[in-house]
Amino acid sequence: MEKRYKNLIFLFLFLLLPLCLTPALDSYTVEGGLQLLINSDQDSAPSPLMPTIGFSRPFWQRGIFTLNSGALFFGTYYQYQNNKASPAELEHRDFLVLASLVDARIGPEFIINDRLKVGAGLGLAIFIRLPIPLFDDIKDDFAPLAGYFYAGRFAYPETEIYTAWKLNDKFELKTSIRVLFPIFHLLDGEELPFVDQMLISGLIGIRYTMP
Repeated sequence: MEKRYKNLIFLFLFLLLPLCLTPALDSYTVEGGLQLLINSDQDSAPSPLMPTIGFSRPFWQRGIFTLNSGALFFGTYYQYQNNKASPAELEHRDFLVLASLVDARIGPEFIINDRLKVGAGLGLAIFIRLPIPLFDDIKDDFAPLAGYFYAGRFAYPETEIYTAWKLNDKFELKTSIRVLFPIFHLLDGEELPFVDQMLISGLIGIRYTMP
């Protein structure tokens, strides 16, 4: 494996390591769903809707406020043209891009009744992308593509709303919507709509509370 791929994989694992090693509180959530990446570039693919899977854990709690952190995993195809990386249709793909959103969210959770909870959160997500060239003749585009992804286009402010329905003493069914905002458009000069590259996650998960 080329050194540049190993470096990106190392960065990916390094950012995930604190989630695995830091002591959590008494619950874990495994979740999955769909990830929408809004793409307004008319010269590339329609907005991809990607299956996603992930987890989250609480690390701090005071009263009704909880700090959660987690990761979501998904992937799609990209092309690199005109010094810009964009989602690509199958026939125009240059790279398979494996992606993860590693985030931290803080917000309140309200007990509505003995079965239903409703919560919200604000936070910051890091959009990690690992591009894998699919053809030999586009390997030279790897460095500029990676540079495009990580030239300020990896930090996303995030909002979340969710519900948690108690199934029994240990398990809750959680449904959530997260919206991540591409604030880098305020500085990148690409003259695209602000919603371009916005991420919207629709998730269903199971929250397990340890005895």
